[in-house]
Amino acid sequence: MSLAPKLRTAFALLLALHDEVVPTSNLIDEIWQESPPTTVVSTIQTYVYQLRKMLMESSRGGSGGVILRTVGSGYQLKIGPEKLDVTVFDRLFDQGKQALRERRYESASNALTSALSLWRNQPLADVPKGPILQAYAAQLEEARLQALDMRIEADLRLGRELDVIRELKSLVITNPLHEGFHAKLMLALHRSGRRHEALNAYSQLRKTLVADLGVEPSGAVQRLHRAVLAADPALDPVRETTRAGGVLTSPAQLPADLDDFVGREDYLVDLEMAFNRETSSAGTRVVILSGMAGVGKTAVGIRLGHRLRRQFPDAQFFASLTAGGVQPVEAYAVLGEFLRALNFFADQVPPTLEGRSQLFRSWCADRKVLLVLDDATRAESVRHLLPGGSQCGVLVLSRSSLPQLSGARRFVLNPMSPDAGVSLLAKVAGISLRQREMPAARQIAELCDGLPIAIRAIGAKLATTPGLTVERELARLQIGERRLAELQSGDLDLQAGLERSYQQLSGGAQHVLGGITRTAPEWFTAGGVRELIGLPQDLVETWLAEALDGGLLLADRRQDEARYHLLRTVRLFLSAKNETVTPVAALRHIA
Repeated sequence: MSLAPKLRTAFALLLALHDEVVPTSNLIDEIWQESPPTTVVSTIQTYVYQLRKMLMESSRGGSGGVILRTVGSGYQLKIGPEKLDVTVFDRLFDQGKQALRERRYESASNALTSALSLWRNQPLADVPKGPILQAYAAQLEEARLQALDMRIEADLRLGRELDVIRELKSLVITNPLHEGFHAKLMLALHRSGRRHEALNAYSQLRKTLVADLGVEPSGAVQRLHRAVLAADPALDPVRETTRAGGVLTSPAQLPADLDDFVGREDYLVDLEMAFNRETSSAGTRVVILSGMAGVGKTAVGIRLGHRLRRQFPDAQFFASLTAGGVQPVEAYAVLGEFLRALNFFADQVPPTLEGRSQLFRSWCADRKVLLVLDDATRAESVRHLLPGGSQCGVLVLSRSSLPQLSGARRFVLNPMSPDAGVSLLAKVAGISLRQREMPAARQIAELCDGLPIAIRAIGAKLATTPGLTVERELARLQIGERRLAELQSGDLDLQAGLERSYQQLSGGAQHVLGGITRTAPEWFTAGGVRELIGLPQDLVETWLAEALDGGLLLADRRQDEARYHLLRTVRLFLSAKNETVTPVAALRHIA
């Protein structure tokens, strides 16, 4: 709700002095200062009425617990402390100050980072201010600068010189007389091997102080200057080995790499290049690897993550964005886990999605951080998790290409070649294939359509079933109606993955797939499907594109018209669906 300027002033004063009784005379002085109107008392009463009405409407929307009361000749705004950002800031500020005093530098940095994440603009930026609010805004701004100063102090104690230089360079420009920021910039530059820049920072500070105030820098800053000139070893970085709860705050969450990983080197090379700073944009590098169920996206993502670890040494996060293969995991919960991994205490983790996202971005801002987000289904959830720092990288693994996620580089993972499939089968089964078994093993890889999940399921059976040979397993797979059931071992279940992809399609896409399952050739075009089922070209193209993005079709776009491919395993799956009984009638009904 947009408030008139004078009403904003009244509300801001009541908020600033919440839980205190604000005399009507103070409201008058703050709003009109020396020239109130003759109807000032009734005007104040009208303002109070409007504010009460606004608070009542907000209460209906779930923001209750705020009461504006008349007390004597004044007014009192009662509000829960956790509903005010300034109260939460003060609590985190005190926690950070205490932790810094006790040399718990990691806890201090975390608490103060969380406090500073609550700031969005200058205090009371859009409020006309009288003397009380002007003093209050100056107090808030001073608290922000103190929190910044202490947080940078904690980061320097932790040896994070490179992380704070860019921030300090901005701060000395906006606060040219703040000697503390200049001193910290000098120290960070000196420790980073940039002594000449540290000396230049001192020269600029001295020039500004002399010109504006006619004074020299303080004794402490002058001593620091002399120490930089002398390359005093006492200025060398001292890494504080602080821990929180006994756990170091450099998360390395990547799952263990697969010992039986096979092939995919061409994909890995291209993906690594996408994360190379020289070949990518200046912002966060976001790469999406999409592909159908069971094609091995997670395995490739984990292998790539381990290859990129040295490039992102500050943290590597991993999260599955789908629970149990079915239920999407909310970004709110994922951010909570990330922040806990960084040793933020429970009361430092913001209660809102936006607050958590801001705090996570603040922590990542000047660090080299890698995120691997597995099984992503919604672009919106991914957006809340993006760190934003120019040195960060995000790998998104999804069945969809997530077209709503702009600025990302996209790769599609296709099934394995038969040769790679044979190698994977032998590795998972833990066998050395004899020459006479090679043809049968190759046929198994082909009947699995080169899908690693299916090949792994067969390999697991060969490894654990006494007396089961490659030839006998091939015979089982050659029975078409039993093949999907055979391609399952424990949680390696291709059919379950296909079912999930199928259920996420619209009715139109489901019916198009049903219409082409038994009749379309191995490779087909949208025009061919239109002739087959007699539906308008635009509808066919839309539904085929949806099935492709949903991971139930493959495509070759190198021709003038895209050619689609329906794998044999997918055909078997679709043939079992009831929609294939009367596909044309159903399709015409939808159209």
